[in-house]
Amino acid sequence: MAVARALADAGVATYALDANPKIPGAATNRVRQIFRVAELSGEGLIASLVELRARLPQDREIVLMPINDRQVETIARHLDRLVALYRISWADRAETIVKLQRKDLLERLSLDRGLAYPRSQIVGADTPADFAAGFRFPVILKPVRPLSRFKTLLAADRQALEGLLRECAADLPVLCQEYIEGDDTAIYFGVLMLDRGRVLHGMTGRKLKSFPLARGQATVCETVDEPEVLRLTEQFFDGMGLSGPVSLETKRDTRGRHWTIEPTIGRTDFWVDVCIRAGFNLPLMEYELAAGLPVTPPAPQTPCVWYDTERDALAYAELCWREKTLRPRGKRQAFPYFGSGDWRPVLRATLQSCGRIAAGVAKRARLQSLFRPSPAP
Repeated sequence: MAVARALADAGVATYALDANPKIPGAATNRVRQIFRVAELSGEGLIASLVELRARLPQDREIVLMPINDRQVETIARHLDRLVALYRISWADRAETIVKLQRKDLLERLSLDRGLAYPRSQIVGADTPADFAAGFRFPVILKPVRPLSRFKTLLAADRQALEGLLRECAADLPVLCQEYIEGDDTAIYFGVLMLDRGRVLHGMTGRKLKSFPLARGQATVCETVDEPEVLRLTEQFFDGMGLSGPVSLETKRDTRGRHWTIEPTIGRTDFWVDVCIRAGFNLPLMEYELAAGLPVTPPAPQTPCVWYDTERDALAYAELCWREKTLRPRGKRQAFPYFGSGDWRPVLRATLQSCGRIAAGVAKRARLQSLFRPSPAP
């Protein structure tokens, strides 16, 4: 929805594919038409994109913007069927995009470029049981394949690690990595818009809260001025010749050293709205770049804090309480569903949140009644 608003508000006709018409973002008035599809990744996505192109305007170029890693991977592997139909900002570097998605190559790539990377091991079905003998615990597990059943798992010791590996046997291979100590505020990100490797613009931010804490998806993040993170991001992507949006997540340890966590390529991040609200309109710049149009320079940066109020409905209230102000961090406050002239998403999100809360209360009440002791005769 953030991408659609950023494009539509700049006068770009925007269309979307979606499999779930009930999500709040599907109610936005910034999309001209939402096409319902059964599958948003894999062969089903490609077939839908090919069929859909005939229904879109034939007198103009259509820019394709995937929004998750599975879609990026699918599109990259089927470019031969799509490049004649759509403009894709990174189409000439699809092999690099697929390579960067592989977590088993990330350690060597980071070290070769002079970036610190935590000790890691790809764990498959045939990996020796004593592979973690030299690891420093705790360790974190991440799925190698994008959008697997879990995002991260944390093991405090070897026994816990063995138990988690048994539980996620169906998700192998996974990445086992030494955990960099620190809370959410130690996790930073650098964002770049590239044109064949040339940096058009960049900015930095950091997480304030994520789910799960310190190892999950951001639920609160803010813009920050962190030149070292921007330098490391440029250093990581230097020489790859990429175009479009890219980002690098790092974690700063207690000594101030930044460790590479993971890159995002071929798409914008889930928290792209914090960039847009700050004046860095990544979707618009990518559209213009892919369409061969002059690229609009970003507006002067406006410091802001962004909240994922769908995943964490009380995030803003909690930060206000902690800092004793309605303007935490002294910055502009940004929320995903609030948008000028686009109220249907926030109304739908509010109703759905109330429904989840009510269902939770009812469930707890039922459980309490089941375990309430019977009155004495």
